[in-house]
Amino acid sequence: MSSKLEEFARRTLLFLAVVAWAPLVASAELELEGGGEPKLLVENARIHTPDGIAEAMAVNADGVIIALGTTTEVDRLRSGHTRLLDLKGRDVLPGFADLHVHPVFAGLQAQRCVIPQGSTLEALQQIVKACAAKAGAGKWITGGQWDASAIGRAPDRSMLDAVAPLNPALIGDTSEHSAWANSRALEIAGIGRDTPNPRSGIIERDASGQPTGVLREDAVALVRKHVPPPTDAEIRAALASSLEIMLSFGITSFTEAAAGSARTQRSRTRASSSNARVCASPGPQAMPRPRR
Repeated sequence: MSSKLEEFARRTLLFLAVVAWAPLVASAELELEGGGEPKLLVENARIHTPDGIAEAMAVNADGVIIALGTTTEVDRLRSGHTRLLDLKGRDVLPGFADLHVHPVFAGLQAQRCVIPQGSTLEALQQIVKACAAKAGAGKWITGGQWDASAIGRAPDRSMLDAVAPLNPALIGDTSEHSAWANSRALEIAGIGRDTPNPRSGIIERDASGQPTGVLREDAVALVRKHVPPPTDAEIRAALASSLEIMLSFGITSFTEAAAGSARTQRSRTRASSSNARVCASPGPQAMPRPRR
């Protein structure tokens, strides 16, 4: 099978969650539903439908299922322009829905300094050092995700200073509710001994009261607001990458769990025109603050 055919077949099967199931017609001559000629025939399969298991289906050029039936019935729809996919008894399921995902954020993280979860301090430092060398002096180093238990000691800004002294660095942890900044990043943000904790955040400090570089919750924003925002091209690439990964696992619809920013609204618009269905829920930045 050609790579183009394999890609067409994969996307068509993953698209099942966002298309209407055509009714199974009991007659020997299947009635085509949804319009168009069959572009792909999937045969010798176990196709799970609301009405039970079908053996074969026909799909038009728009990815819409236009007929369900037995392999013998559906095979009669074959023409010289129809592609055939013999699944040899394998299952076809409706696409999965992920109810909590951050596709733009995840895609952007993949473009940044990627630290495999579970990395030791030495491994993390080598990765950050390589990212700083690639970025060039003065450029921000962002990404993640560090794991405090794997580092084996309390993170400190000096550990990042040792490998990225000329770059501001802000690295998120595995929860993305904490981040680790080096001295240059803290300096740019104006964070020092006398900087108060934000209302819903903590600036970790050492015994002398100096910031260690570890920031919790809203304290992360004190530094993050100084990081240059991603370009539209970076956002498009991030979303495309995340959608490809989700589609490869059969996820055809998802909920963006932190809507509210202009970035998220742009991503929602782009995702809605792709092979995925998307809805969005408000993120913390879109929710009203409680009064005290």
